[in-house]
Amino acid sequence: MPSALPDEAVSVSIELARQAIREANLAYREGLRDVAEALKSLGESAREIAMYLAKGDVEKAYEMVESSSIESLVVYASPNTKDAYEHLRYLLVTTRYSRVRAARH
Repeated sequence: MPSALPDEAVSVSIELARQAIREANLAYREGLRDVAEALKSLGESAREIAMYLAKGDVEKAYEMVESSSIESLVVYASPNTKDAYEHLRYLLVTTRYSRVRAARH
């Protein structure tokens, strides 16, 4: 497994957090409180995922990305933020699969 994958996932997770918080601020300004709260929660979750990844806990990060609670928040995001989420999800699925496969051999 390439060691760059977790580092890239940390970067993508941080960017996802930034985008979600930026969108939350815009939603607050537009008076869309429920949307803003959902996006703020998405940003906080993305930061938490980045912390798990920085500690090397890919499994916990994977569980969070795959959780229905985070997926329910992504629906409020812009296409760019949704793309960042999907990219992060792809990186974690790939990393997890590589680790599981390596452990079996």
